[in-house]
Amino acid sequence: MLRKLIAFVAAAAIVLLLPTLAAAKGTKKVTPHASGTITAWNEAAKEITVKNSAGKEETFAWNEKTKVMGTPKVGEHVKVAYMKDKDGKMWATAIHVGGPSAHKAPSKK
Repeated sequence: MLRKLIAFVAAAAIVLLLPTLAAAKGTKKVTPHASGTITAWNEAAKEITVKNSAGKEETFAWNEKTKVMGTPKVGEHVKVAYMKDKDGKMWATAIHVGGPSAHKAPSKK
């Protein structure tokens, strides 16, 4: 009798956990990003403003945890990975300055 009870509890646990595991496997959180031209870089306020190809400007805050690759300056192309806080403020998690070729290793000749 005890074996049947244990088997039943184990089977019920598997049946209840299977949908949860399947749902977790299918979810993948995508980090939002923006790209365009730097129109403002404010070191004191720790903010970067980026104008995308459609002409829309967005401002991102950054902090000591933000990974900055390259030297940000107005006019440079940039990709910004970011997250929004509960107030809707956009915080840069990574800033990549320059086009894709800017971060490649120099080729050997």
